[in-house]
Amino acid sequence: MSDWKLEFEHFQNSNDCDIISTENISINSDKLLDLLNIQQSFLERRNKRFEKLLWFVQKLKFKYIYKLNTTLLNFPNEKSIREIQYLFYCKRISELRSEISDLESFCKSDRIKQKTQQLTQLSMSVLKDTLSRKYSSSVHESINVEFELMRNADRFLEEFPIVLSTTFSAVSSVRNAVYDYVIMDEASQVTVETGALALSCAKNAVIVGDTMQLPNVVTNEDKQKFDAIIRKYEIEGGYNSSENSFLESIIKILPDVKQTLLKEHYRCNPEIINFCNQKFYGGNLVLMTEKSDSKAIGAIKTVKGNHCRGHQNQREIDIICNEILPKIECNPEDIGIIAPYNSQVNAIKRAVDPKIEVATVHKYQGREKDVIIMSVTDDTIGDFADNANLLNVAVSRAKNKFYLIVSGNEQEKHGNISDLLDYIEYNGGEISDSKICSVYDMLYKQYAQKREEFFKKNGKVSIYDSENLTYCLLREIISENESFRCLDIVLNYPVNLLLADTSLLNEDERTYISYPTTHVDFLIYNRVSKKIVLTIEVDGYSFHHEGTKQNERDKMKNHILSLYGIALLRLSTTGSNEKEIITEKLTELVR
Repeated sequence: MSDWKLEFEHFQNSNDCDIISTENISINSDKLLDLLNIQQSFLERRNKRFEKLLWFVQKLKFKYIYKLNTTLLNFPNEKSIREIQYLFYCKRISELRSEISDLESFCKSDRIKQKTQQLTQLSMSVLKDTLSRKYSSSVHESINVEFELMRNADRFLEEFPIVLSTTFSAVSSVRNAVYDYVIMDEASQVTVETGALALSCAKNAVIVGDTMQLPNVVTNEDKQKFDAIIRKYEIEGGYNSSENSFLESIIKILPDVKQTLLKEHYRCNPEIINFCNQKFYGGNLVLMTEKSDSKAIGAIKTVKGNHCRGHQNQREIDIICNEILPKIECNPEDIGIIAPYNSQVNAIKRAVDPKIEVATVHKYQGREKDVIIMSVTDDTIGDFADNANLLNVAVSRAKNKFYLIVSGNEQEKHGNISDLLDYIEYNGGEISDSKICSVYDMLYKQYAQKREEFFKKNGKVSIYDSENLTYCLLREIISENESFRCLDIVLNYPVNLLLADTSLLNEDERTYISYPTTHVDFLIYNRVSKKIVLTIEVDGYSFHHEGTKQNERDKMKNHILSLYGIALLRLSTTGSNEKEIITEKLTELVR
């Protein structure tokens, strides 16, 4: 619900909306989206014949079936659409609040407590019974571990059926043993060759890991050796240990093996982990922790300048010591400081309490601290510090607070750290006075779902076949490319919602964008920062060729989007190679 409330706040700040009471609005948010969809479809109609009569029929439906008798039923216009959107937010937030209250009451009920306690007791009884059946009749006597391991492995495993081992020693720890199950944890840090060793003694295997966390480190010398072997024996690339961790190798070589995402996250404050969730995990994590009253994530930018010398940045160290640490109210042992380079790590260690653990990200994988401070160090953020795996691990080490310290210099590339800064700003940090609005994705994602339902009889999301084909193509491109996993799509996004102010426009352009039908066919946006990445227009030749009125409107739209620095890609229905063109453009913009 907090995401909905935050987006509603941004919607109100960017749109001049009067406060509308919902007391006399009896329909739910779902029906409001139906009304919004119908209004929008009326505005998009090319055939205007009998439109007043058709709208009168719709008006009667909403008036007498849904008991809606307000100005919302006037003939569709920009004001009525904004009012419906406003009411939708109010209703949706109210519904979520009610659902949460009902669920909390349900969970607190004596019946649930009793069932939970009963399940716990039954589970423990089953475990104890199983252990009793296996071990109660056996005679326990002291054994020579070294002897039994080497000479009588079966007897050893009968007494001790669970063996802990590294992947390298899995074969040699118990001679000739073949395990029913080998469970391999942190498989993203396991090399292909040692992982294969562990599999050689397994009947079944469970591989656990995260491709979005740090992989195993491969030296340049080892990389050259691996690459030479791959070339000499023409081995499939998925087995190349210089390019793949064992987890990545398994996914590539055995793509049909069942994969399960461990969705529930219990470590971090939701405000912290939701960045990783949206940026790296496609929004699929279920956040099981509770949001705190205070802000859990923040950033401090240094003054502009060249402060970094030899991967050491004294200015960022001063910020840690003088601005961040004094306001942290927890024990030094619960604070962690992360930097990408050993030079910065060593310099920070000399400046802070020795009880505060300072290390590179690689030494923090698999661990956690109440507070994490990340020093980016570089004046110009390069590929190493901006690495997605490195940033994902750094942010997700923080349980309650995360601070980012970064250069105030203008950065040449918009990368992962830039997305993190945008995320912090959107979620209550300092928000710049940009002329471009954030995307109201929660409203328009639900609206898009309604639009799909509206055309479901024909299996379409649009009345135009060209847009339906393009939508499917965009979904395919985003799902296939790992670097696009933080992107999402909304259809028919109004141009006037893209602009926070219209001071750059002339009178004709202001009039043009005021029409609710003036929209971009597709808006691709960053789900983390809510920032626009690319707009796409699909142009049918019969309406958009040179000399038509629509072509003149296209030129005006091109000029407006150009003025505000919004990337636009036009696709012609008579063109070709659309997949390559879109992929190339997106790669350029998210690089």
